[in-house]
Amino acid sequence: DDEEDELDPAEPGDEQEETTPSPRNPLPLYLQQAFDAKVDECRIRDEHGRPPLYSKYKTFWFPKSSSWFLLQDPDPTPQKLFNPSFFLWDPLALYKNLPCPNCKTTLQRHSHVRRPRRVVSLNSTFWIIGYRYYCRSCRSAKRKGKQASFQSWDSRILAVLPGALAAEFPARLTHRSGLELATVDWLRSCFQYGLGSKQFSDALRSQHRLRYDLGRQVKADLISLQKASHSTVPFAGGVELVDFARERCVLESRLANPSIGLNDLCALLLGRCLPKNVAERVSETWESVTLSDSQIQYAATDAWASLCLYNRLLSIPVPAPLPPWNDDHSLPPVGTPVLIYGEDQSIIARGSIASQKADLQFGKSALRSQIVVTVRHVVVPGAVVMSHKRMALSAFGSAPFNLLAARSKLRVYQPVVLHSIPGPPSHHDLPSDGEHNSADTVGSGDSNDRATGIHDGPSLSDLIFDTVDVMALNRDMQNLAKIAAWGQAQNPPVTLEYLWKFRVSWLLKHCRRIIPPPEQLYPAVSKVFSTYGPLKDSTTHAPLFNKESWKTAKNILQLIYNGYLSDPPGIQLYTKMGVGKDTGLPIYRCLRGTNSTEGGVHTHLRSHLPSSGTSIRHAQACLMDFSLVRNLNLGTLNSTGKPYQGHSSIWITNMIQEYLLALGDQITNRSTQALVHLNTNFYAPTKEVIGVLRIPESVKSDSGILSSLEPNQADSRTPKQQQLFLARLQGTRKAILPVHTAREKALFNNLMRTNPAFNPPTRGGQPNWREATCVWNREADVSDDIYYK
Repeated sequence: DDEEDELDPAEPGDEQEETTPSPRNPLPLYLQQAFDAKVDECRIRDEHGRPPLYSKYKTFWFPKSSSWFLLQDPDPTPQKLFNPSFFLWDPLALYKNLPCPNCKTTLQRHSHVRRPRRVVSLNSTFWIIGYRYYCRSCRSAKRKGKQASFQSWDSRILAVLPGALAAEFPARLTHRSGLELATVDWLRSCFQYGLGSKQFSDALRSQHRLRYDLGRQVKADLISLQKASHSTVPFAGGVELVDFARERCVLESRLANPSIGLNDLCALLLGRCLPKNVAERVSETWESVTLSDSQIQYAATDAWASLCLYNRLLSIPVPAPLPPWNDDHSLPPVGTPVLIYGEDQSIIARGSIASQKADLQFGKSALRSQIVVTVRHVVVPGAVVMSHKRMALSAFGSAPFNLLAARSKLRVYQPVVLHSIPGPPSHHDLPSDGEHNSADTVGSGDSNDRATGIHDGPSLSDLIFDTVDVMALNRDMQNLAKIAAWGQAQNPPVTLEYLWKFRVSWLLKHCRRIIPPPEQLYPAVSKVFSTYGPLKDSTTHAPLFNKESWKTAKNILQLIYNGYLSDPPGIQLYTKMGVGKDTGLPIYRCLRGTNSTEGGVHTHLRSHLPSSGTSIRHAQACLMDFSLVRNLNLGTLNSTGKPYQGHSSIWITNMIQEYLLALGDQITNRSTQALVHLNTNFYAPTKEVIGVLRIPESVKSDSGILSSLEPNQADSRTPKQQQLFLARLQGTRKAILPVHTAREKALFNNLMRTNPAFNPPTRGGQPNWREATCVWNREADVSDDIYYK
């Protein structure tokens, strides 16, 4: 019976086979302890065999503390705050004559089920505590193919219970989990009204991530090495160079890019090119016992470059906090370079210590916790400064300028001289994967290389680094060469011609293309049109291009001549989304086309907006919510190549991040995902408008439209205004709407007959629309049912 307790019951009508159950992961310790405590509580029974939950509290649900009371604990651990919900299901305690589904003999209670059943609800998870019942008659008879024991949540047990009691069971169970009945009802309704299973799954997952949001990062390379070597000891000692550079605040704006590579760091810190666009990078022979010379050189290059970068970064001190305030007012000398951090611990500006007498310009003396600094470079113009009543850095004007900064937000640092990187590529040069243009490759060496471990003369770096002139390479051909090398490594080999013919979508996803400038594109397209256009069909004897086709071809050639079809110079059209899991080839996203501004948004927008019978406020709210969710999903996918894993209530993540930052080092194992989140509370709101646009002041002045009143300017005696929400969005005293009310129609009819601005006296004259607009809006200022035009 002990082994049988671990098994799930068979479905009705299925015979249980003697098979070994698949192993299960043990329950988390906090959940196992909570489960054991609830089971021990239910061991106490009254004279009717009912646990206290049934006899005293008259409920199936175990009571649980609210979050407020849990947070009053002096040691509120995450395990305590998880606070799982439990549902007790022991119908035999309430229905003594529970019959066996096989022989109708009264069942007996054996023991509790050793694992609770997890059930998923709309926004949380609860656990069912059940019992195992057995039938003496079936066990003694050992009937073939018949079970002698049943779990209390078995569907056959539920079928023989009284309907009212069976209706208390809250879940529809699957093989090892279950869905709450209310969730199942919502799932059915969604299917009935056109919401598919994927959309429902995404919505349900978003609600659960809103409640249980976890994030962690691991060193993928070390884990891969550990798995490849079948080692049970975790690999330790790895240094993440990007994090190492971030600690030293080297190019804080560029290192915000999570996909920055080793070759990027080489170009920026060492001024050398680390060749990455080679066939060895995607070769599938790395698991061979014997590696080729080119593979050995490729691996040695990466290892040597990493060591050079590590030594270079070691020479850069980590920014240090200012000394604490004391009686002698010890401060670094005036002019000491400092970094200014925002509330989210990101760098928002760079500057230097200023004379502390400069604080008089702010009309007050600096507090002990504040220091006057001179800002010389603004990194994030929209960042707010709490010591200046949440003013944005952009509001201070152009640098340099002085501001009061909190001591805790300043770090003394050593400015790093970085190597320059050439500007944007031309028509013929596509930027390679993390590659930067440089005439020198890593290892060519100069007089400054001794500090980084690269020496002059025939050093080790000169022997193993490839001195390829990157500027002379055709980037598009390199891209094709990588795909060709991958194809030749397949079994059987695959050619580019085959991929272009049968797997064109796959090929275009991994290969970047260029549209040449007009001086190259125009002759080529013109030659195609002139060659094939006059050809006649063998059956109809009609030319391929008729009169309308030649007109279309002429328009296309005109567009090409004007440069409208060529790639704009200096614009990066391809974004690397990631690397193929099976191929190792880069995956690109192209910005060409108008789908992102036309069908890509509007096709999906229509189904998310109310169709009829709605208010402007409702439509605006739906539009804003759609924009938020779409930006989170597609923005994360387009920038990282991975789907967004989280909820859409970003204000909750903002609040969690503020708490984490306020508590500082008092919390261990802080959520990395919450800390890297961009907290919009620490930045000035954008002036971008989604939805109803605000009317420019010049248009309002020319049209005789009054500006809207501020809330503190409104008079309580002013009658309630219609369409006030729309008027505030437009920034006008009244809403701007088309002619729609009865008074507006009558006014329009009257003005068209009598007013010269609408009906000019000269025959065939055109209305003076500017004057007509002013005439109408003057009437709107004094009439209730007349709106601005």
